[in-house]
Amino acid sequence: MPKEDILTGYLNLVHFSGQVYGIATAAQPYFGTTAAGLTLPQAAR
Repeated sequence: MPKEDILTGYLNLVHFSGQVYGIATAAQPYFGTTAAGLTLPQAAR
C-alpha cells in the first residue's frame, strides 16, 4: 500500500474533537473551508 494511501486513510479516520472525525469534516468548523481549501500553515496545525 502506498504511503499516500495510508496517510489519507488515517486522516479520514482520526478524531479531532467532539463528534469531528476526519480532516474533511474538521476543516469546516476549525477553518471555515473545505479540506481542499486549506493553506499549508492551516494543514500543518
